[in-house]
Amino acid sequence: MIRESVSNRILVGCVALGLLIAILSGLAEWVPWLDAFCASLSDGCRETARVTLFHLPIWIWGVALYGLLLVCFLRFPSWFFVVVAAVVGVELTVVWVMFSMQAFCVFCISNLLVILLILAFSLRREAPWMYVSVCLAFFIASQLIISYENGL
Repeated sequence: MIRESVSNRILVGCVALGLLIAILSGLAEWVPWLDAFCASLSDGCRETARVTLFHLPIWIWGVALYGLLLVCFLRFPSWFFVVVAAVVGVELTVVWVMFSMQAFCVFCISNLLVILLILAFSLRREAPWMYVSVCLAFFIASQLIISYENGL
């Protein structure tokens, strides 16, 4: 078992990496080399960049959610895993959108991997059904809103 201090460092590093990826995905529209990088892999980044939640681009929500994770980790640790469960639910919706659009987005896949790492290093045994419920509630809500708002 990984010691708690090492696990905490990994979690902070993963949250910081996720924040960086979310910011880069937003900058891809305005920074030519990021746009070229995405275009060299597929057109999926451009297609998924148009997806919104409450009329805000998904990357802004990513920055906000990673910021919330960092605040919860540092100030409200008892809420951290509940927020992780909610973020996993929203991330599952982003993956669903990517597959439904048949668009490969390197930033979406990178964020998924980071979220899965955060989930793996923050899993707790107490109240698993609560976490599953939070994850599913946020998946269903974000899926319904994004589908309706973006005509998917």
